[in-house]
Amino acid sequence: MRGQGGPLRLRHRVGDVLRRLGAWGRGDRVVVAVSGGLDSTVLLDVLVETRGWHGASLEVACIDHRHRPDGADEVARVGAWADTLGLPFHGLTLPAGPPSEDRLRRLRRQALRALGAPVIAMGHHQDDQVETVFVHLVRGARPTGMRWRNGPFVRPLLGERREALRAWAEHRRLTWVDDPTNADLGHLRNRLRATWLTELDTLRPGASASIANRVTPPLGEGARRA
Repeated sequence: MRGQGGPLRLRHRVGDVLRRLGAWGRGDRVVVAVSGGLDSTVLLDVLVETRGWHGASLEVACIDHRHRPDGADEVARVGAWADTLGLPFHGLTLPAGPPSEDRLRRLRRQALRALGAPVIAMGHHQDDQVETVFVHLVRGARPTGMRWRNGPFVRPLLGERREALRAWAEHRRLTWVDDPTNADLGHLRNRLRATWLTELDTLRPGASASIANRVTPPLGEGARRA
């Protein structure tokens, strides 16, 4: 498991990913997309802890998707944390409309790109990668996964299990918000997470990691394909 060696090894693994990707140069603007959930909270904390290594000029962005009444409160909470860290903050609001997963993803990316930073760091991790594969399969599409880097979007945590992120967060005494819409089984990804994917490693230990490793390109390849 990637989390072996204690929770603080996470920062070394992330540092190695950034080095092998050549993710950005010293002094480059890097916007960290933070929802306030576990994954992006850990991502920001790790990047702040390791900025002496990677040298990025970090900024924080949080998006109100306007499909939950507490969305604006979460943006304010992330903004207050960014202020405590001394980082520039961008509070963004998406236009009103149907809360379809594909629509929100497209608008979210547009809003982040509009900030003009050469790099946008995202909190996707290995469990998200496995979910993405199954979403594609159910939809009848080719079971491809996310890349380490895709244009300006970089995913430093893509090789990490959710449990490793939780261990880091608990060790660092971080606080985060669990999105209540993750319990809505009307969304395909949520339904898969609550059914098939909860049993995957029970049926065959290590199955999730094996699936993720098959669709995640090697770090060198991920950098060339960006």
